[in-house]
Amino acid sequence: MLTSRMASDVEQITTFLRAHPGKNFCSPCIAAGAQLTLMRVRDALRPLGHEAVLNETVGACRMCKRYTFVRGLTADTEQSPDDRIVELLSDDGGRRLCQTCITRGLALSMHVVQKAIWRLRASAIVSIDVGACASCQLPRVLLGRNNTFGR
Repeated sequence: MLTSRMASDVEQITTFLRAHPGKNFCSPCIAAGAQLTLMRVRDALRPLGHEAVLNETVGACRMCKRYTFVRGLTADTEQSPDDRIVELLSDDGGRRLCQTCITRGLALSMHVVQKAIWRLRASAIVSIDVGACASCQLPRVLLGRNNTFGR
């Protein structure tokens, strides 16, 4: 349950992240940008993740340039995570990628990618296979685009 203080913290963080769409920040830089303590940011990020689609990945913070766990909001795009995954898999003649490379390539959280993959599998748009990932070359479970219009 959100307290009024936590709701205010969520709003401050959202305002900061919306001012920088498509850019990812570490927790200390979000705290500095939203003018909150680090503990309040960490407490507010949990409910914020349920309200908005946060990009959560390991990468360089846009502000301090440290390579760490970063979060941000997607750039203004009409594409859902499902559409972005299908587009990524359709590029370069239908390559097959592992979930880790899809997550990194789209800068989405693993949780968002997992949910999208389940929806795509249920709709038969994608298929699952085992082999070497086209991106990282590691043997993994792969996701590929089904040719739904071909015979």
